[in-house]
Amino acid sequence: SYFSPCRLQHGATGSPVLELSIQECGRAIVEYFRTQLKHRDVQAVVSQGLDRDLTFHVVQLLLVHFGESPDGLMILADGSSTAAEIERKFTLPASPQLILLGNEPMTNCQWMISIEGHVVCEGTQPTFAALFAVFYVFNLQYQDKASETL
Repeated sequence: SYFSPCRLQHGATGSPVLELSIQECGRAIVEYFRTQLKHRDVQAVVSQGLDRDLTFHVVQLLLVHFGESPDGLMILADGSSTAAEIERKFTLPASPQLILLGNEPMTNCQWMISIEGHVVCEGTQPTFAALFAVFYVFNLQYQDKASETL
């Protein structure tokens, strides 16, 4: 696997520093967006609360704030999908894409990452750190659909 050095296929993240930063600063980011009362889309995400993963919540807020679509960064798929089914069912972009498995984002704790139209790794405990690691390891430019958020 491409990601053996990062141990991503076993669910380990490529960047514990990123996850620690989100844990330390994520609540401050959420609190900032709570004060943005005029932005209805942001408030809709804020109102979902922090029952979900903090990283996912922060990324959702940033996507909405910058007017970017979540599909530029991630795909939601059925929790029982295999990599082969994902490749058949979706038109996967060339740029890295996080595929979250389950009916509700961040509740199933399974994910895959695709690059150049193919699923290249999968694991448990969905993480955006793995997606950011792909951009870093392969020295890739962020896709236009989510470049401001990233």
